[in-house]
Parts: sequence; C-alpha cells; structure tokens
Amino acid sequence: MDSDPKHTAKRVTKWLKDSKVNVLEWPSQSSDLNPFENLWAKLIRQVRARQPTNLDQLHQFCQEEWAQFPTKNCEKLVEALTCYSLLFMRFAYKVQPRNWLLFACHFTNEGAQLVQGSRLIKYKMSKKATEQN
Repeated sequence: MDSDPKHTAKRVTKWLKDSKVNVLEWPSQSSDLNPFENLWAKLIRQVRARQPTNLDQLHQFCQEEWAQFPTKNCEKLVEALTCYSLLFMRFAYKVQPRNWLLFACHFTNEGAQLVQGSRLIKYKMSKKATEQN
C-alpha cells in the first residue's frame, strides 16, 4: 500500500486488516511507476534551466520545450500506460472482493490510451507520407 493519505486512513487500514487483505508496501506517487511524472519532471528541468522571469516567458518556454520533445517519448508513454491500465484491470478483477470501481477507472483509461495510440499511428503515417512526397 502506498502512503497516500486516502489509503492510510484509520478506517481503511482497519477494514483491510479486518478483511485479512494482504497489502504491499508501495512508494506514494513513485515517479518510476508513473511515466507522466518523469515527463513532467523533464519538462520542468528544461524550463527552469532557461530561467523565465515572468508568466509570459514561462508560457513561451513551456511551449517551446514541449515542442522539442521527441515523439518517441509520447510513444513510450502511450505504450506504458496502455499496459499499466490492462494490468490494473486484471488486478481489479482478480482481487477478492472484486474492485469494480478500480476496474472501471482503468477500463476508461485503457480506452483513452487506445485513442491516443490510434492518433499516434495516424500522425506517424501522415508524417511518413509527407516525407515520401
């Protein structure tokens, strides 16, 4: 279990113990487990290095740095999050009692990642066609 306050509330902890649920120790919001955390950390480092002095510069630097991110980074995120959602859907189904709320959340996220994946494929195909012409 991670140390997120909603997961360590006395009521939740008591229910887990009373229900004899085995919980794993898990780092709270661990960036190595959340691909977006790594992406945002990289963006923040790059923007900070440019030392914006006002809100307009901050906005401009964020857009410029984001535009320079390789498409490969987004591909990896989409792939990772697609697998992540599938894994947690399976977990939510297998755990007893079944966690249908967790399943529904990751089912929704899986759909969103598949849409993102299809957009990525279309983008790559259009880019390839443009390069060939």
